Amino acid sequence: MTSQQDDADPRGYIGWLPTDLLSKTAVSYPATTARIGVAVPFTMLYDENKAPIFEVTMGTRFTELAVENDWIKVATPLGESYLKRESIVVPVTGETNGDKMVAMARQFLGLRYLWAGISPYGFDCSGLMYTLHRVLGFDIPRDADDQRNSGQPVAPEALQPGDMLFFCL
Repeated sequence: MTSQQDDADPRGYIGWLPTDLLSKTAVSYPATTARIGVAVPFTMLYDENKAPIFEVTMGTRFTELAVENDWIKVATPLGESYLKRESIVVPVTGETNGDKMVAMARQFLGLRYLWAGISPYGFDCSGLMYTLHRVLGFDIPRDADDQRNSGQPVAPEALQPGDMLFFCL
């Protein structure tokens, strides 16, 4: 089961990748339930020597293994890696999660539209909402129709920052 719910498949939102990118080595993760997520648009993942491995984006989730001063040790398919502690702190403030969501969204004004995009490299409308909710710890479906169907109606006069509006022609 994936973390991206989809009404088209009970297993969740299905993705594909080239076979040559699959590993023949089994990967096991330590038994833990501590999950953390990247809260800034871009951050670096580091190896055990704190040398950069590659960039990861907002909304990426990891299993936390340990906190070591300003570093968080995480489990990845590459083995144990590190994130800077500051990369998991939501970089905006607000009285409500809706206020925080609006503030986070503002940093992407002018970013190009990317169909099926769910990262700061490019978003589509439902992907932006999916990622912002994910950063704040809320799991919502990935696609707009599923988001609409799983939400609760709100009267126009009761709308609050962070509420989602859906239109159809």
